[in-house]
Amino acid sequence: QAFAARRAYTKAAGWWPKRIPIMQKRLQAYETERALHPSQAEMAFREARRQLALRYSAARATPLIESLAQKAVALEPTNPDYLKFLLQLQLALRQNADAAKTASRMLTLTPHDLHLQAVAGALMAEQAKNTQEFAEAESHLKLAQADAGLESAWRYGFGLLALQRQQGAQAVKELTRAIELGGATEVTFEKLAQAATLAGETSLAEKALAQSRQIMEEKRQEREALDKLDREPSNPQAFTEAATIFEAHGRGNVAESIRAEWRRRSGSSLESRMP
Repeated sequence: QAFAARRAYTKAAGWWPKRIPIMQKRLQAYETERALHPSQAEMAFREARRQLALRYSAARATPLIESLAQKAVALEPTNPDYLKFLLQLQLALRQNADAAKTASRMLTLTPHDLHLQAVAGALMAEQAKNTQEFAEAESHLKLAQADAGLESAWRYGFGLLALQRQQGAQAVKELTRAIELGGATEVTFEKLAQAATLAGETSLAEKALAQSRQIMEEKRQEREALDKLDREPSNPQAFTEAATIFEAHGRGNVAESIRAEWRRRSGSSLESRMP
């Protein structure tokens, strides 16, 4: 349990600073040994990540990838890397109820992770149905407020909370600010449309819904381009088209991954179709 050891050693170092080099040496030796002789959990985790890289998007994770991630967590339930990976999969696949449980488990290990507080708060807010659940979600979001860099995330959470409480105007305010700060996803626009409808702002609701549909259309194009790669793994045109689509949508990192995969397979580079 390297994470637990590192946490304990860090605490102990405050009492006995001279022991720090010895503690670090022990951890390094353990991690070197683990790399050479990975556990079953580590092998499952590595294979899940390897297969996911070939899918280019967590939203395209296969049941096998999910099962490998679950296996890693089951074998080492206190490993934060495995839990984080599982949470990312669940969020991408819109498995929000399961994601909320995973986030709660992670918070028992890293309660001072403010980003995780924001994520947990938003997930809880979306499912909150009574006063107690509202209060629990709000407590996580208030902790996340300590980090101004997370404002888009906790604003989104407060927007969901207001929506669940049937506070349309407040939900519009929070969700609009979340979008302004960089949270312009199809889900955020969809929630904004719901909030605007609740607040009686018909024009805003229509506009937000149109923006949500536009992002969904871009994701459909991306999904179809990646599906074509699966069907035609030796077609350079399919790789070029996919890279072009992702680049046009502002996702250059995925475009480069697609080009890198073609170079790995063929030993040659793709011709860019971007102007």
